[in-house]
Amino acid sequence: MNSIRKAPLTVIAGPMGAGKSLKLIWMLSQQQVRGRTYAIVKPKDDSRDGAFIKSRMFKDPIEAIFVEERGDMGRAVKGCQVLAIDEAQFLDRIFLDEIVELLDAGIAVIACGLDTDFMGKSFGIMPYLLAMADEPIRLKAVCAYCRQDNATRTQLIIESRGNHEPQRAYEERIKPVRDFIEGRTRALVGNLGMYEARCHHHHSLPDLPLRPSD
Repeated sequence: MNSIRKAPLTVIAGPMGAGKSLKLIWMLSQQQVRGRTYAIVKPKDDSRDGAFIKSRMFKDPIEAIFVEERGDMGRAVKGCQVLAIDEAQFLDRIFLDEIVELLDAGIAVIACGLDTDFMGKSFGIMPYLLAMADEPIRLKAVCAYCRQDNATRTQLIIESRGNHEPQRAYEERIKPVRDFIEGRTRALVGNLGMYEARCHHHHSLPDLPLRPSD
């Protein structure tokens, strides 16, 4: 597809707790000052906060529109000049062409998301968006282990099985993690109670026990 881009793509990437959503909100406020209208979308897979964008540093949640299939972004941004995408790592690859089409049509796009998953691997379409970006912005967080401002990874925290937790209940609790690791789902949604920022030196993979049948 021949692309003649008429608007910029900005991509904000970093680990959990780096302030990506806050940066997105700030950039949208600047668009508003310039008199530009915008629409905010987020993947339907990220239902943790409902159809809202939330930041720990921002008082009021901002309403967003869920997108699930190709064409949803175009419908959401109709009549606006800027499209903002939160939690872009959960987007399916079918949205890449639609993003390019919007850029070609003169719609500026600002996307933010995790660039790597808890295993340290590229997350969803984020590497493609970063490669396409006119302005890639990489943020760091404070490492929850050493407290240095150098965290680029997201650590998954799994509470160990307690003495009184039935084996079946424990298996159900860790099933979403197994499904993600084994490729059965691309979405493992949580918050800072389940994840924390870590530097490369203090990041580790979850140590899951073998299945009972293994």
